[in-house]
Amino acid sequence: MQIPEDTYFCKTHEYIRKESEGVYLVGISEILANKIGYITYIELPNLDYYDRKEVFATVESTSVAAEIHMPLRANIIEVNPALYENPSLINNDPYGQGWILKVTPINYDEDKFCFAYWKDYLDDNK
Repeated sequence: MQIPEDTYFCKTHEYIRKESEGVYLVGISEILANKIGYITYIELPNLDYYDRKEVFATVESTSVAAEIHMPLRANIIEVNPALYENPSLINNDPYGQGWILKVTPINYDEDKFCFAYWKDYLDDNK
């Protein structure tokens, strides 16, 4: 499992990673993607504001549907257009081409308490 060094996770398996000044990528962990199974569909959100823990997307596999929660209060500024054609990118490359959103946090410093550094996250999920 190759996880970029600057990736942080919530207990519910969503991740956040800084892309540029004030812009963060949001996606789901490889662990969650594997639990869901081969993703065949994703319902992506509108560009809007979402509260922390609010459902922003639903993914479906051949056997299960799962809700994905926003890891922090943020405005969605972009959804990954590649996921419309190929939602399995989330399974194949969750930390690269399988990112789900780009967001601008409302107050990253207030919300970051829920995040674990990727090494701690892996230790907690063995």
